[in-house]
Amino acid sequence: IVAGNLPEEVPEQLHMETLGIAPEAQLIIMKVFDMDGMCYFDYLIAAMEDAIVLGVDCANLSLGSACGPHYYEGMTEVYDAAREAGIHVVVAAGNDASTGYRSLWGEGLVESSSVSTGTLGMPGTFDSVLTVASMENPQEVSFEAIRGLSTVSWYNRAQGFRQFFAYQEAESVPEGMGFQERLAGQFLTYATRWEDAEGKLMFAPFEGGNADGIMAQAVQAKAAAVVLYSPTVTEELPAGMPVHFSLTRFEVPMAATSRLQYDFIWSNLPDKDLLRVDTIWNPSQFAGQMSSFSSWGPTDGLTLKPEITGIGGNVLSAYRNGMGISSGTSMSSPAVAASAALVRQYLKDTDIPEEDYAHVTNCLLMSTATPILDEENGTLYFVRRQGAGLANPAAAMASQAYIQVEGTNKSKFELGDDPERTGVYTMDFEVVNFSDGEKTYTLDTAVLGQKAEGGQIRGGKVTYLVYDYARKLSAAVTSSAADGRITVPAHATAQVSVTVTLSDADRAYMDERFPYGAYVEGFVQLI
Repeated sequence: IVAGNLPEEVPEQLHMETLGIAPEAQLIIMKVFDMDGMCYFDYLIAAMEDAIVLGVDCANLSLGSACGPHYYEGMTEVYDAAREAGIHVVVAAGNDASTGYRSLWGEGLVESSSVSTGTLGMPGTFDSVLTVASMENPQEVSFEAIRGLSTVSWYNRAQGFRQFFAYQEAESVPEGMGFQERLAGQFLTYATRWEDAEGKLMFAPFEGGNADGIMAQAVQAKAAAVVLYSPTVTEELPAGMPVHFSLTRFEVPMAATSRLQYDFIWSNLPDKDLLRVDTIWNPSQFAGQMSSFSSWGPTDGLTLKPEITGIGGNVLSAYRNGMGISSGTSMSSPAVAASAALVRQYLKDTDIPEEDYAHVTNCLLMSTATPILDEENGTLYFVRRQGAGLANPAAAMASQAYIQVEGTNKSKFELGDDPERTGVYTMDFEVVNFSDGEKTYTLDTAVLGQKAEGGQIRGGKVTYLVYDYARKLSAAVTSSAADGRITVPAHATAQVSVTVTLSDADRAYMDERFPYGAYVEGFVQLI
């Protein structure tokens, strides 16, 4: 993920030039897990001390202890020392979702009386490190396709991974008319009755032979595709053998599978009834979504974690003597660490002092990250889930400016508790322009809250349940920026103040439904 290089035969096969984000990076590998798979604190402390002595630029830690504390005596100080030494320490957030995962209420719901959502792993909970959440890869590779197998796959939510059935096409299909040629990478819902087949992949029973009659039915039904299977199992056609068929007409893509694989589908039902015709690279069903496993913040000290997101779902990388696919914040963390290495390399060509590289790298990556939209629910994902958004190292190296906040080495605000429930929050920050030209920005603010609905009424008392997606708040935003525009001269710093005031309606909503308080979060962007 950080610096992998491809074997000679792979680039053409996978249409890739490099595997790692920073392929020329020099790596120092430190083993901190013993033969039993255990990692003790003294192992980690020794490795971090070695990293300081060796003067590494970036350190990636794809590890953690779930639901860790914001401060742990004897451990936190080691990571603080690494920061003071100028090391950019990047840590995986963890793979424990939120405290609503598998809740008895279902659908990630928790009672509004619970204010603890954080499951972040230590040391990702420490202030000095950059903690990374995971987003799903927009593309994923099929090893079955690499091996030459023709497959249709689907996501099995109960199992948590993709499954597939293999198919065969008819012989002598005209060029451009094949099943995979016409459907590769497409998602289709399915049907088992012709009256439901319009626009879908139709599973049709067929005894074998010429299938032009089935083709005529498919055309009439306006099916998107047809997969044939044998309705019976015989000595001549055992359960594991695809039914043989021929065609003289090719209006609708058609293929065949075995009875065994057809039955396998119904014992492992596809999520949302979606099937995908696979090729080597395929669009992900969850493209653009935060990974469901990615650990949420905040910490027990109400600090903002995670701080940024990387691609961690279905990541292709070097594995043992070849390549493999895996998912986790253990994949997104090295992606961000490699991005940080690229930014630090870029900073060597600027006038920024070397002792500021770690701070400026954090701020550049967070200032230029892209907030991730929860398309299903029409809002941005919680900051407690995605941090500043998806890291974009190219944007970080092109911006020549960043936001910094006093008291932290990151571009973030931690406003803490509001015990009086005033609903008024002021954020002061600086915009640093290290370019040779003036820069002008438009201020944009998105304010998010939690959504809670009545889930149970007992004795006249309502138990409110909190959803795992955000609710837009109608807050008033004022700032020190004239007409919402900020101009920063070349090689200068501008002071900015932004105040968010919640509406009376939003405050009443929270007072009614959240007895111990609710999270208010969001994004201040310079566009």
